[in-house]
Amino acid sequence: MKTLKVPVLPIFNVVFFPHTAVPLQLVNPVGIQMIKDCVEANSPVALSLTYNSQTESVSPVQKTCGVGIPIILEEKRNFLKVLVVGMSKVRLLKPVKTAPYPVYEAEIFTDNTETFSLKIEEVDRLKKILNSWLIVAVSDQKERENFFKNLKSVHHIVDYISMFLIQDPEIRQLLLETNSLYDRIKTLNLLLQGENPFSENTHAADVLKNYESIEETAKMVH
Repeated sequence: MKTLKVPVLPIFNVVFFPHTAVPLQLVNPVGIQMIKDCVEANSPVALSLTYNSQTESVSPVQKTCGVGIPIILEEKRNFLKVLVVGMSKVRLLKPVKTAPYPVYEAEIFTDNTETFSLKIEEVDRLKKILNSWLIVAVSDQKERENFFKNLKSVHHIVDYISMFLIQDPEIRQLLLETNSLYDRIKTLNLLLQGENPFSENTHAADVLKNYESIEETAKMVH
């Protein structure tokens, strides 16, 4: 088991996936100091989903979270704009420091090694959905082209769809916690119904939350 010590930044309504990058705007002095310390030490930060919109520095709500390297884009008085570039996901084990911000011992959480092959049509459908969403969400063509140049694997497609198209944070968290790429693809195709869906089908989402397991839900559509 590979472990590391990582500062944890709870972010309202954000589930951070390892094969993505997410921009953040921070105003809390503790969160700003955490990011500055990570940049100075060239060390990663973990982003944990919280349902509290008023804080960036309380103990994290979710024990499984994404980890990435922060890059400062803009700094002003009491304001920091940062891009966090994903590298892995972790399970938080125990706190090793609480002040001035929480630092946890964590274990790297990786996908299972899967011997069966992915269905090309299911992956292609997700890629087309992501492409259609980008045309609507990103008006600049060069930005869209640069985005697609960075989609180097199926993991990138699946993680970006999970982070940006799935609206329910509980569903996003379940997608992050599962360790099967195969099951995540199955589940996304189940959730995203229709020709160009830009959010999940609410009935399918309710079924998934009732099962509380992507593996079990994915079996329903195998």
